[in-house]
Order: sequence, then C-alpha cells, then structure tokens
Amino acid sequence: MTSFFAASISLALIIALVVFFRAHRRKRVRQTEWWVAFANQHRMAVHNPGEPHELELEGQYRGVQLKAFMAGGHISTGLELYTHAVARLPGGSPPGLLITTHSLLGRLSREKRAPKVELEDAELSGVVDVFGVDGDKTWELMADANLRGLLLEATKQADYVRVDARSVTLEAKGVLDQKLPGFAALACRIAAAVSEAHERPWVQFAQKNGLLLRGAGTTSPQRVLRGHMKGQRVSIEMGTLPGNAAVTFTTIKVGLGLRLPAGFRLAPPSQPAPRGAFKVGVRALDAIVQVQGTNRDAVVALLAQPSLRDHLIAFYEVCPFTIIEHNAVTAGGPGLLTGDMGAQVSAVMDLAVAFRKAWAQVSRAQGRDGGPGGSNRRAARG
Repeated sequence: MTSFFAASISLALIIALVVFFRAHRRKRVRQTEWWVAFANQHRMAVHNPGEPHELELEGQYRGVQLKAFMAGGHISTGLELYTHAVARLPGGSPPGLLITTHSLLGRLSREKRAPKVELEDAELSGVVDVFGVDGDKTWELMADANLRGLLLEATKQADYVRVDARSVTLEAKGVLDQKLPGFAALACRIAAAVSEAHERPWVQFAQKNGLLLRGAGTTSPQRVLRGHMKGQRVSIEMGTLPGNAAVTFTTIKVGLGLRLPAGFRLAPPSQPAPRGAFKVGVRALDAIVQVQGTNRDAVVALLAQPSLRDHLIAFYEVCPFTIIEHNAVTAGGPGLLTGDMGAQVSAVMDLAVAFRKAWAQVSRAQGRDGGPGGSNRRAARG
C-alpha cells in the first residue's frame, strides 16, 4: 500500500509538472505570436519560429537594420530569458564610442582602451558611463538633447543598455509581447540619433558655407569638407590616423592663391634637417619652423615682413602641425573638427591672406608682379 501511495504521488507530481510546462509553453508560444505578427507587418525575416528561445527577427524597421531575439541576458544570474533588440547604426559615430549602463561588462570589447568621458549632465552620468577616443567629439554628441532623452528612456525600459560605434543593444528581462514594437523602435531611434548627432555639425557647416561633405552617412570615420569660402579654396579632412584608430586628426587646407618661390616649404622642425633647410634670421621664428626654398633671398624677405612674421609665430603657438607648401596652408591637429568650426577655418584663411599681402609687398620691392603666378611670369619674361 505504501509503495502504491508513493507511486501515486510521484505520478501526480509528474502530471502536474507536465501540465505546468505545457501551460508555460503555451504562454510563450502565444507571446511569440506577437513577434511573428510584428515581423509580418514590417516585412522582416522570421528565423526558427517554433521555439521561443530560438526565435529571431531581422530586417529594416524605422529605416534601421534591426535584429530581435530571446536569449540569456548580460546581467542574468540564472536561466532567465531576456528580450534583445540590436539596431545597427545607420551612419557614423565618434571613434571608440561606448555608452553603457554596465561599464565592466560593456568594456569587454574593442572599445576597452578608449578613455572615459566625464559629462556635466548629472542625471545622465548617474545612469550611464561614456567612453570615446575623441573626448571633445564624444562630449558634443552626448550634449544632443534628442539623444539624451532617448538614452534616459532606455535606462528605464531596459535592464541593460549598450551603444558602441556599430550598434545599439537593449535587453529587457522576460519575453516582451505587446511592448516589443516600442522596445525595438527605441533601439532604432537611439541608433539613428547617434549618427544624426555625430554628423549634424558638419552637415550644417557645409550647408551654411556651400561646401561639399563627403563620407556622411557611412560608418567610416573619415569625412571631407571641400569647396570655396570667401573666394578661397578650402579642404577639411577628418578621421583616424591610418593604422591607428585610437588617434583622431583634422587638417584644414586653404589655397594661397599665388605662386610662392620655387621649392618653398615651411614646416615644424624635424631631425635630421632636410636638405636645403636654412634659417631666416628671426630667432622666434627659427625656433618653431623649418624653411626651404631655392630663392633664399625672396624667402627671407617674405618671412621677414613684420605682419607675416608675427602672424606665423602666433599661429604656430596654437597650431604647431602647420605646413605651407605647394601654394597652400595646411593646418592640422589632433581631434575631429568641433566647436566653433567657422572660427577655426577662418584662422587658417587669415594666415593665407597674410601670405598674399606679404608677398605682394616683397614683389613690389623687388620689381616683381605681385599677382598670382607673378614671380614665375616675371622670370619667364627675363
């Protein structure tokens, strides 16, 4: 009798467990019906629809490439399922970007070497940590009001948030059903907001000044602004250094609009000094630049002009990576172009104007034609 009673209890427990798991599975299947309906509505691919933990949706949603699936979570301590929404960035972002609610987990990635960016926003910095190779550009991105609002919303809806230079990942505990469309949309909106905020200053600057912007809307870190400003040819190149994604750099190149003495080159000092380099006899200038040129007298006379001499000394103190050659000024420096971009470009344009004015004075003093290409034309006539 005792054995029969024990067997009956065991059988009852087994039946109860079977009923429980079947009911649990029916609930999960009903939940996944929302996923399939959502995918069909938006023409997304449905992979492995039979098992909830293997179900995956993939396709375009709100103009962004989205993948949604169920799996264990980054912060899960058991076998709990989490809903994952991963949205690929449609465009660029600051190099090495990482925004995460869990910095220890989030830093196990290729961005782990990027330094932390301190935010002045107490509310946002209280819920996410931010890292980036280019601190100024990353800080500018995080100041975008739309992105800020979306990130704060994500920290309330998701248990885990991660944004990097490739995608946005949101994880919420459990299997979302009716809330799935909104959860997926939030991931896509953040992805779009990151790329839009990253590009917006350059797009606006290009539109305002009639410049062509190349590279916008791509995941490549390289961007080029090119055209004419105030009658001067301008080219701005930004991105990471070749072979070193941990360093960002910008060069602003402005045409001089004239022909300088043959072989003229003015650049930061290098060791050993290049062949043909010489001093111009101005101690403050000789300490910060290296000069070359076949017509030494003309070059010395040009750089000795007080207005140009003082302008160069002041400019090199701020931007020591400047090179003047091939009838153009190329000023470079670490970081992507941010802040008052107009003022930075104008500073290089002003140096080009100073060169033109100084060369006109030297040309007049030496009986040359000071216009564009004048020295060469004079030499041809002679």
